[in-house]
Amino acid sequence: MEKILSIHFGTDRVYSTLTEFTDEGLELLDIASTDNSIDLENFDSDQSQLASQELEILLSELAPKASKISITLPSEEIFVTQIPGKKNISDNELRQLIGLEIRQAYPNLQNKEFSAFVTPLKPKNDRSQNLLATIINKSLIEYFDNLVAPYNIPIENIDLCQLNAHNSFFYNYPEEKDKPAAFFDVQKNFVDISLVAEGQPAYYNVVSINDPIKIASICDNEISKFLENYVVFVDNAFFFGNGLTKEIFDIATNALNGIVMQTIRFNPFRMVKTSLDKRHQDYCSRSFHIYPSCIGASIKPKHTKIKVQL
Repeated sequence: MEKILSIHFGTDRVYSTLTEFTDEGLELLDIASTDNSIDLENFDSDQSQLASQELEILLSELAPKASKISITLPSEEIFVTQIPGKKNISDNELRQLIGLEIRQAYPNLQNKEFSAFVTPLKPKNDRSQNLLATIINKSLIEYFDNLVAPYNIPIENIDLCQLNAHNSFFYNYPEEKDKPAAFFDVQKNFVDISLVAEGQPAYYNVVSINDPIKIASICDNEISKFLENYVVFVDNAFFFGNGLTKEIFDIATNALNGIVMQTIRFNPFRMVKTSLDKRHQDYCSRSFHIYPSCIGASIKPKHTKIKVQL
């Protein structure tokens, strides 16, 4: 069986899991994190240097056990945008649309300096459709390649936190997977919001948050968009992320009372087996809301992902 090392470059630290699919399902073999975060736009900062040293130690312990590596990035570290889509859109049209987005966001850089992927979103009620574009600077990909080069292990996938969280949802909540579900990834300064309907990603947005109380208006505004443009009802709202506190979750639960069936603290270990010791299991129980994207990166993606040749 293949063992997958999942590395999530969070905004507060780097998280990792080592997992393996067995005859009984996904098994968690190990879990670890750094104490510091790596600023992927400033590798020379003191904090990045400390985190890099910690990550090297972590990799030296876990990478030799792995067959593949999967990397997850928050929206703050990559360029995520939506572009208009249509049925049977051509490669050339995709290339032109992505190129336009790059020129607007990075006028001093060339298209060839980036790798781009698109995920089709479910059509709206009016039948219009968008594509979610994830655009990553190739220098960042080169950094990841150099990071794992000593272990001669391939990087199987690099993806956005929110999309990997969807993978985790499909695996860990099989009884809910066909129902409309909202996802709120709460970070320190931002909340990533997405909607899955009929097993497809339908919507994605990022909203700033500088006060816990604002989560109430964020929930109200985003759910209203879902009901107006995509679905007639949202069954579940899942909350996760390193910025999720009891206060924010309680405010969100009150705000969504009567609007969704359930407000859930996302547990990515719900259907995952492990033989780790009690200390590790206690850690998982306390911090499971941080790991949906990390676990999701270990699972084969459910969404379509198209590489755009720039």
